[in-house]
Amino acid sequence: MAFKLAVSETYPHAVIVQLPGEKTPRKLELDFYRLSQAQLTDLSARSRAGEIDDKQFGREVVAGWSGKAVTDEAGDAIEFSASALEQLLEVYPVPASIVTAFYESIGGAKQKN
Repeated sequence: MAFKLAVSETYPHAVIVQLPGEKTPRKLELDFYRLSQAQLTDLSARSRAGEIDDKQFGREVVAGWSGKAVTDEAGDAIEFSASALEQLLEVYPVPASIVTAFYESIGGAKQKN
């Protein structure tokens, strides 16, 4: 089978978040941007250099979510938006969990900020 150069711009991946005080981790299905090699190299370099934090990293790699990946207190789905992503990134330790999951999704270990 031939390798197709045409690939989707995003892909889904599970993010496991262990909230303090909870015994069971939460699973969050996010869509990540499919970055080019040059974009990955740049993102990793900026992260290692401390030019971006985990929240900025999340802004750059999270393309969205669908369905009930993120809900409000009543259990109603929250649609993806820049504002909703900012709210999600305020929940500790979601940003670090996104960084870890992103690197896992591309086959590597987390790059520590």
